[in-house]
Amino acid sequence: EMDKWLKATLYLAQFKMDGSSLALYCDHGDLIQAVSRGDGETGDDVTANVLKMKGLVKNLKDTKYSGTIRGEVIMSRFNKEKYFPEKANCRNAGNGVFKRKDGSDCDKLNIVVYDAQALDGSNYFGTQEKMQKWLEEQGFQVAPWVMINKPTGKDCIDYINKVYADFANLEYDIDGIVWKQNEIDMEDFRTNYRPKTNIALKNKQEKTKSILKDIEWSCSNGTYTPVGIIEPTQILGATINRASLCNVSQMEELQIEIGDEVGVIRTGMIIPKIIFNYTKNV
Repeated sequence: EMDKWLKATLYLAQFKMDGSSLALYCDHGDLIQAVSRGDGETGDDVTANVLKMKGLVKNLKDTKYSGTIRGEVIMSRFNKEKYFPEKANCRNAGNGVFKRKDGSDCDKLNIVVYDAQALDGSNYFGTQEKMQKWLEEQGFQVAPWVMINKPTGKDCIDYINKVYADFANLEYDIDGIVWKQNEIDMEDFRTNYRPKTNIALKNKQEKTKSILKDIEWSCSNGTYTPVGIIEPTQILGATINRASLCNVSQMEELQIEIGDEVGVIRTGMIIPKIIFNYTKNV
């Protein structure tokens, strides 16, 4: 599938950071507003919180630039273990802090960027490589990237396997590798919600079988989430005895009942999740 998708000559491969989406709006090099993803269509003004985060650049060296700079608000593994050891993972810990109305602990979050688009819709950078170097020159922390000439599908798989072989030593959690055609196609970006010249490749998920023994309900911020209690099983070197069932709709779709043999993965190599019911073959 990757062989069929790879049509250009030069590609940029970049870590897909596992955090909360953020857009920084700049006017002639100066930050004027920071906006979160919100409901996916309308974002929330989070400028006050973002001003406390590490990695923010309020005044660009390029004073001609007006437009957006996009990235992720993330929490390092070190900060998660030091300040929020009770949280399941870095993303959950980071999201909780990011949404605090009083901005407390936002100094423990980092901004990592990966994209910029000029306000006038022009092809300001020309190539992804120039864009990433420009972001670095402005002083931002940029999601790690490499340039690869004439990659094959096997090259893509080999690269993601190499990255994930060292997953435990990464400073931040990631959720795959984004492959970007080096030549920026503005028409593609303007007309497609998900640009056809970019694609996210995620690590193959190891799946194991277990027996569902019980279901408990976890409550967070008024939302109840079903959690499956399973017979202990090994995934990616960890012993798992609890796994998320996501929501009631997921339970109904899988036709879940106590005693069923279920398939379990660790999403993002972290969160255990029940995704298949072998007893009902769904």
